[in-house]
Amino acid sequence: MTTVSQCLLCHEPTQMVELCHVSFGSIVRCQQCALVRVSPFRSSEQLATLHASLEYFQHPYFEARRDLAREESVAKQRALLSTLIDGSSLKKIRLLDIGCDTGALLVVARDEFGMDVMGVEVSREASTVAQQQNGLNVVNDFNELRGLRGTFDVITLVDVIEHVANPAALLEEVSQLLRAGGKVYIITPNHDALINKLGLILHRVLGTRARSLIEKLYIPYHEFYFTEATLARLVKQSGLQIERQTMKEFPLNEFGHGLILKLGLVPIFAAQRLTRRQTLQELVAVK
Repeated sequence: MTTVSQCLLCHEPTQMVELCHVSFGSIVRCQQCALVRVSPFRSSEQLATLHASLEYFQHPYFEARRDLAREESVAKQRALLSTLIDGSSLKKIRLLDIGCDTGALLVVARDEFGMDVMGVEVSREASTVAQQQNGLNVVNDFNELRGLRGTFDVITLVDVIEHVANPAALLEEVSQLLRAGGKVYIITPNHDALINKLGLILHRVLGTRARSLIEKLYIPYHEFYFTEATLARLVKQSGLQIERQTMKEFPLNEFGHGLILKLGLVPIFAAQRLTRRQTLQELVAVK
């Protein structure tokens, strides 16, 4: 049990209970608000270095997502954008994708929806592809956006908020970048997912023999893990109004691991859908 001076979410001095130990530290939970994070805490600089590495760019998850057939990838991005624009005047929409990777979402938004698009991506390998191959305006430093406050209609954070040192500060900045009535779309892992609970039970029973499973559930690039309640609380604290928050399942074709492991996940994912404890959660909020 580790004492911290103040929890990022509940702002209370509290005790952090260790859930499990991983190669890069411990996964701990706040006793007051149940926020889950990595300990020892890592700075923005440490995380930026980690995410700028070639190992991050080549992580199996991102490789699998980039390897999707073009038609499948475009259909996925098109569906996401259609839920966000909700009949708005398409030509006037300005979209910012934070953590845009090589720009798949931005390309569809620009080419099919006529949006004015921009991205932020810390990985220089990914941003170079976005800039040179896809012709996108992508910056590596979030500070370059400070002169654009109040100018974006939609901001997307797909698998981003769990990667940063201070998600509360990120959402406050996102709120400032949005125009009045603008929307933010967040997708992040759901720590209440059944697979997480099973993994932690196996960890308690088997100890280090369950390490390989735990290391897949808790990867070194994630600093935070949110439940439905902790994510909602974080978003509300930033001054944004939640429009909808739903659970969804992780697509197995984007799971960058072996076939046997994928097959083993099929019954678990089925149980998760029945219990509404799927692997991912998505949230749309309005300024």
